[in-house]
Amino acid sequence: MAAASPIVDTLAPTHGSLKTLRRRYVTAPRGRLKAGSWTIASMQPLEPWGPPDGYRADRATPLDDAGAGEAEALLWRVADILRGGLDVSEYREFVLGLIFLRYASEAFDEHRRELATHLAAEGVTDELVDDRVEERATFDRAGALWVPEYARWSWIAARAEGRSVARRLDEAMEALMRSNRTLADALPVVYRRGGMDDGRLAELVELVGDIRFDDARRSPKETLGDVYEYFLAGFAQVSSTPGGGFHTPRSVVRLMVALVEPGAGLLYDPACGTGGMFVEASAYARATRGPDTDLRFRGHESDQRTWRLARMNLTVHGIDGRADVRWRDTLKVDKSPRRKSDFVLTAPPRDTSPTIWLRHVYENLDARGTGCLLLPNGFFNSSSKARAELLERDLIAGVIALPSRLFGSPKTSASLWVLSGDKGRQEDRRLAERRGEILFVDAREAGTMVDRSQRVLTQADLTRISETYHAWRGTASAQAKGLAYADVPGFCATEGLARVRQHNYLLSPSRYTHPETAGRPTPRGVRVDLASLTRDLYSLFD
Repeated sequence: MAAASPIVDTLAPTHGSLKTLRRRYVTAPRGRLKAGSWTIASMQPLEPWGPPDGYRADRATPLDDAGAGEAEALLWRVADILRGGLDVSEYREFVLGLIFLRYASEAFDEHRRELATHLAAEGVTDELVDDRVEERATFDRAGALWVPEYARWSWIAARAEGRSVARRLDEAMEALMRSNRTLADALPVVYRRGGMDDGRLAELVELVGDIRFDDARRSPKETLGDVYEYFLAGFAQVSSTPGGGFHTPRSVVRLMVALVEPGAGLLYDPACGTGGMFVEASAYARATRGPDTDLRFRGHESDQRTWRLARMNLTVHGIDGRADVRWRDTLKVDKSPRRKSDFVLTAPPRDTSPTIWLRHVYENLDARGTGCLLLPNGFFNSSSKARAELLERDLIAGVIALPSRLFGSPKTSASLWVLSGDKGRQEDRRLAERRGEILFVDAREAGTMVDRSQRVLTQADLTRISETYHAWRGTASAQAKGLAYADVPGFCATEGLARVRQHNYLLSPSRYTHPETAGRPTPRGVRVDLASLTRDLYSLFD
């Protein structure tokens, strides 16, 4: 058996057989979890976007609480049991594929119930109602998933015993894709070749089917959507893809969304991973601008397995019909975009040049668009030619240094770069005139430690940082709140391009926000910021 990851070891107390696990965590009174529960750090609860009835931030509760966390904790333990000799990239497809099948069935049943209620209210007889709710054309007209009989969870669960479980699951996936154009090539047909015996797979199906939906405020479909999102974060934290991108914690994603404030238009992510930027941006737009906001999505993902997970993720969150997400290597095939984007959010893979991605973003950004990139801090003091090019073209609106340990490892430090196609007033939007200026924010002291190695940004951190940027830019949200920008020593400062030139285009925020270093031009060839390095060194001993 492959060695379990440290996080999975932490999750799984000695549980004996699968039936014992099910008895402990599913059929016990209220399904309360025992000691040893774990909360995915990047899924710490945050305040909702906009009004209370908008985006729900309580969907990922601590796992020792009652509610949706019970199902999430159970399924994570199932993933641990399932693991066996499979690596993360394989077993995440097994588990998330089953969750998606259960989600599709619950969504299908929910739509059938709503349709039956509507038909009955119109006086349609019970016999005709039964026929109408089985008509595929009715679902097609409503844009709802159609689930063939042998892809429905009830059909699968009733036939989970025996030697054909894997075949039935693969056939269910294929049937769903044939019946729904939006799912073409999106589902994992992996169960027959996945190296798992039918007995263990049957137990897994039974366990997924045993999950209860006790929260009256949440429909089964909504709960399973939350479980899917929770698991994407969990698998990302225990996986390790050589040369690939690192998992972007949810609090960082929310900060990026809050800085860009997506509304009607096209949002692009050239390295979209499992689609987390799109899900968060959609939630923000619904909550702050209304459910009918015409926000569309375009993205690329070079890894096929990750691309499939993204397609399922978008379907689970109801935005697949507004998204064009393709399996491709962005930098090889997207040289000249046909359509510029109003918003760009992205966290480029670690094995690629930040310079290339910065150029790609501004080439894809509309003349009045806004983009936000998550880049490694090493770019502050390297690639001076690339920084100079961006600065002289006046494309950089802000640079925000993030705290250490947001990504688990103290060696991984990053910053957010806000790009703007037009930093002028834009008279119809009444923005502040910021041509030739850059906002620097040193947020390295932000966040709170949730364990010995993991830091998360709090809601107060997100509010302070995003409102600082919007006050500086004079956006509509800042005007509505009456916010006015002012430099805060040690936290934020606005500098002109002439001063940045004096510093040889170095963009470390602490260079400009801390009074002890502000105004001191850096001798040519000196590429370090001692105050910044000292703070980073101390953070290693937190």
